[in-house]
Amino acid sequence: ILQGVGYQEEFHIPQLGGKIKVRAISAGEHAEIEAKVYAKVQAKVNVSVNDSDRGNANIDVLTFGRLKREMNFEIAAAGIVDEQPWTVEDVKKLPVGVPEIIANRILEISGRHKGAEEKVQSFRPER
Repeated sequence: ILQGVGYQEEFHIPQLGGKIKVRAISAGEHAEIEAKVYAKVQAKVNVSVNDSDRGNANIDVLTFGRLKREMNFEIAAAGIVDEQPWTVEDVKKLPVGVPEIIANRILEISGRHKGAEEKVQSFRPER
């Protein structure tokens, strides 16, 4: 986290039988990916002024599962370090579950993973 977006590392992925090199992504890159992916969400909201009709909101839960998977593809493509840039289509060709492993590692080293904020908050420099 402290090395910022310049940080890169290789880590072993058993399903690939080898290592892959990834880099941290910036908060701006992460926000762009989120905006791109979440722009695909369509929430249908019906609101009535009639007190007897409380209105309703329909959000397709299955869509959120697809969006999470799409987000993993985008994050992995952005953070994989290779001679040629990876595309989302390249990432989709990886074995099932591998894009999620890669995306989670990228988010972790970027300080954007679950628990990262708590780690930063609890960090105390040596004196």
